Amino acid sequence: MDVGIRTENVIVFGLSPDLNRYSPERSRALFEQLEAKAGAIAGVQSAGVSLVPLISGNNWGSNVTVDGFAAGPDTDTHSMFNRIGPGFLKQMNVPILRGREFETRDTLNAPKVAVVNEDFERKFGNGRSLLGQRMQEGGGGKHDIEIIGVAKDVKYSEVKDAIPALFYTPYRQDPKIGSANVYIATAIPIDQVLPAVRRLVSELDPNLPMEDVKTMEGQVRENIGLDRMISTLSGAFAALATLLAAVGLYGVLAFTVARRTREIGIRLAIGADAAKIRNMVMKEVAWMVGIGIVFGLPAAYVLTQYAESLLYEIKGNDLTVFASGVLLISAVSFLAGYLPARKAMQIEPLEALRYE
Repeated sequence: MDVGIRTENVIVFGLSPDLNRYSPERSRALFEQLEAKAGAIAGVQSAGVSLVPLISGNNWGSNVTVDGFAAGPDTDTHSMFNRIGPGFLKQMNVPILRGREFETRDTLNAPKVAVVNEDFERKFGNGRSLLGQRMQEGGGGKHDIEIIGVAKDVKYSEVKDAIPALFYTPYRQDPKIGSANVYIATAIPIDQVLPAVRRLVSELDPNLPMEDVKTMEGQVRENIGLDRMISTLSGAFAALATLLAAVGLYGVLAFTVARRTREIGIRLAIGADAAKIRNMVMKEVAWMVGIGIVFGLPAAYVLTQYAESLLYEIKGNDLTVFASGVLLISAVSFLAGYLPARKAMQIEPLEALRYE
């Protein structure tokens, strides 16, 4: 699944300078230094900062008011948000559809700016472009944030969730910034860059730990970890159920055919053709399997519709799965009928007559 952002060769880790009693001004300066110096490490393509960790289950939101959007008492005015650094969207391969993204000049002393996603524009734009319009977080005040760009919709918190309305603001314009997440995009294997990144953080502050260091690919895997576990368990139980069904079917059919050993011996004794006897046994097996398939396939289809509601992106009408099940059951049934019949036909007629 395309989550819309770059996940390959990206390191992410958290920093919380506010826990080391950094002021917001000092925290902001630390992140700015880290962006510049990490970007200069050999093999690093870019470094960026994001307040909200991407696709990690975190949801940060706020009510907003937007120029030209009339909100009633029951109107949903909520939007998710993120504070990010200059060039962060480009670093994470999030296209800017119109306008521009943040630059180093978008600081605390500069006019407030924001970039919104497509869903935000659809929700608050009433069919018009929001580029150049003004907005604010919350309500009852001045619309003091100019929308300078519209970015493509990308996954925000959960891989499975629908993409929400979302706006970005520069972390450099956040007067209370205290902690954030750092993203390092590399052109070479991550393990060749990570030691240099650790040294850089230690040089900036040896008492500042890198929190929860991981790759973006690892972050996405964690986000769907429960679903992967459920999928694996479901597949394992399905395989076990299929195996048990096959073993049970083989045992029942083999026992049924074996019980007819005396009958088969009598038929052979009075001159019956072995091929006809084999065909007779296989025809009866085919009838039993056919009846099972006629009743089993519709029941399986109904049950898989229920499974669709439990497992993400699992389709209950997968013809490959149904065909594989039918072929497996048919093959097991063929062996269950053929092998005992073949063994019975190799017994001497007189011995078969004494068979118990």
